[in-house]
Amino acid sequence: MADEIYAIGGHSPARLASVEKYRPASDTWVSVSAMPAARSVLAAATVNNRIYAIGGYNGTYVGIVEEYDPSTDSWTPKADMPTARVGHAAVAVGGKIYVFGGENGGSDLATVEAFNPATNTWTTKSPMPTPRRFVAAAAVGGLIYIAGGCSISCGYDGTGALTAVERYNPASDTWLTVSAMPTARWALAAATVNGRIYAIGGLGNNGTHYATVEEYDPSTDAWSVRSPMSTPRQGHSADAVGNRIYVVGGHDREGGSYVGAVEEYTPPAATPTPTPSPAESFADDFHSPTLNDSKWFTTIWEDTLGSVEPRVDGLHQFLSPDNTAPIFAAGIGLKCNVIGDFDAQAGYRLVNWPAASGTRVGLHGVPGGHVSRVNDGPGAEFYRTHFLVDGVVSVPTTDMEGTLRLTRVGDVWSGYYMEDSNWVLIRSHGGEDVSPSPIVLSIWDSYPSPGIEVVWENFTVVADDLQCDADGDGVLDEVDNCPLEPGSAENDGCPLSTPTPSPTHTPTATPTLTPTPTPTPTPTATPTPTATPTPSPTPSPTPSPTPTASPTATPTPAPTVTPSPIAVGGIVELRTSPNAQRDQPASDSSLPLPASVAVGLLVIGAGGLYVVRMRRG
Repeated sequence: MADEIYAIGGHSPARLASVEKYRPASDTWVSVSAMPAARSVLAAATVNNRIYAIGGYNGTYVGIVEEYDPSTDSWTPKADMPTARVGHAAVAVGGKIYVFGGENGGSDLATVEAFNPATNTWTTKSPMPTPRRFVAAAAVGGLIYIAGGCSISCGYDGTGALTAVERYNPASDTWLTVSAMPTARWALAAATVNGRIYAIGGLGNNGTHYATVEEYDPSTDAWSVRSPMSTPRQGHSADAVGNRIYVVGGHDREGGSYVGAVEEYTPPAATPTPTPSPAESFADDFHSPTLNDSKWFTTIWEDTLGSVEPRVDGLHQFLSPDNTAPIFAAGIGLKCNVIGDFDAQAGYRLVNWPAASGTRVGLHGVPGGHVSRVNDGPGAEFYRTHFLVDGVVSVPTTDMEGTLRLTRVGDVWSGYYMEDSNWVLIRSHGGEDVSPSPIVLSIWDSYPSPGIEVVWENFTVVADDLQCDADGDGVLDEVDNCPLEPGSAENDGCPLSTPTPSPTHTPTATPTLTPTPTPTPTPTATPTPTATPTPSPTPSPTPSPTPTASPTATPTPAPTVTPSPIAVGGIVELRTSPNAQRDQPASDSSLPLPASVAVGLLVIGAGGLYVVRMRRG
């Protein structure tokens, strides 16, 4: 069966307990079991194919949490959220649900609390830098972005609408301010397609209802204006199914009516990840019982502790235990510096992988940074980037084999891992090192350790230029600037200009260098965060200004599909694919990222209703 969207709770105008399921493939709605507690302005998220309806308003602020199981069409009460609130947002990452902001009686909250469904417990996390309510939230690559909302004055005649966007890293419990939204608004909705976040509609200062759609690209930290909705609205919800976004419900103007219309939006196709247009390339699949030492240095860093053993199944790299130093490392380095833009990729397989803090295997561009697979102790497994200027960014994982990718385009360094045959961006950051860089395959650890064994395969690198050890003296110098022309005498010790592609990585000079990934473990569940709406009191009717699209946007209205049986306030996505494994969002359009938008008690028609998407295989 196709993906399904669940609309949960809200008000129209009475508070609702009803739950309705929408099937985009057939454009139909059906009713399912109602929530035990009727409420509006709630948030919701999904973990392991269960939907969690969190907080809201039922005449008072509540912290009620109820779990819905679509397979049995039944509800179960769970531990209450410590902070009762409305206008909050909830997003699931790594098997936990993170709840952000809101308000509980007039005060804007910065509070962040995490719910672990496995233990039915709550934990307080680092607060948001900006206290606010009625925000939008979405996750990309294991990082959560909080956009817009309002602070202090949130009424129709208020001036508290915000443009601020802040990024939360669940792995490190830290915050970073990123580029602000162009349009200040609250009671907006958000959804994610192809690794980009779409901020949709909302309410601006002085009662302006927006149809505006703005796209955020985390890889460039930049915003673009996109085609507006047909109907300006606030307190609505949005979620992605495949590569389309569905906008549901809300309220169309001050003193106006509830909106049951559902609009479908198809974002523009994702622009291919920038990659070099290199003049030179090199590939080594490592599927040989011998290592070509004219191409590789094998004594990088702790050469007395590290060793390599070429085998037909890959290059085995070892790091022996060391109880004399707090950090020890070993690596093998390509006998070429990469000059200018480059794209390096390598497959890895973890054979001996101790659960000790600091155990890592990585693809290094020295000195600019690296992308790595990290074990920081039991239960703390990550993919990670670490660039000179940007520092560390981590994404939770359980992969024991996979593919790492490190690129530089200009001064922008990017680190990726492969998931479901698609690259997932961990982090891109500009203003980084642009000097010639050796490429090193490395392993390192902190003592004590039983030692590490990793298997490398299918290495490729493409670059503007490769400066290699042509004279074989073990030093990369000006004499070693190889022309890499077929048949040239200077090619001794240098890669050929047209390398033989490895079975799984095919280097090319096109912008879409996409190798076949090394097999990755099958996940156990893929949660999907949610989108929440925004309710409000009923102010005196006053005509609201007609929102206008940015001049750079092309106002192509989205097609209208079957109206929801009721006006809704928030949307949540639920994936129940039997092949789903990770509670992290994925980056490709077939695995859309969840979006979570909070709805506030102060917005008319923002029913706090949630919609959950479910995929059946």
